[in-house]
Amino acid sequence: MHAGRRPPELSGDGKIFYGPPTVNWMWLGNRPKRDGSGTEVYPVNYQSVEFEDNTLVAFGHFTPHSISNPGRDCVDCHNNFGGTNAAIEDYNDDGIIDVTGWDGAALNFPTGVVPLPEDYQTSLHFDFVTTNDLGATWEFLKSGADEIQVLTDFVTPLSTGQMSALGMTGP
Repeated sequence: MHAGRRPPELSGDGKIFYGPPTVNWMWLGNRPKRDGSGTEVYPVNYQSVEFEDNTLVAFGHFTPHSISNPGRDCVDCHNNFGGTNAAIEDYNDDGIIDVTGWDGAALNFPTGVVPLPEDYQTSLHFDFVTTNDLGATWEFLKSGADEIQVLTDFVTPLSTGQMSALGMTGP
């Protein structure tokens, strides 16, 4: 761990969260169907942490409150929130989705539907930040995750066919 600095997500009051946007942003992957008959596309979420100079990202499915009435309409996801899709354009341009990018003042996140691609180990890029003042200010820590895990008992990446249906072609 860096001298004189707490683990970046911990404080005396609990975790310090630098979170993604809460609107116009949804990850998609596959999860096992409840009846065991295969998989279904489902919202996915991730958690990223840094501890003792090691960075980890872990993906799993989650049940958002936004998929029940009066939640999102089908076109909200299937139309990629009504515009171009930055994550898919990013992937098609260079094979990388910049999940978090530090611009010197803040982390930036893609908007729209963000697919969890089969090549997630090489295609997802994360910048990590830390804080010394309980989240009042943030500073760049590291670019790139040391490890990315997908909790495959609960979620799997989108298939090549599913990615193609979303318009993902790769570079």
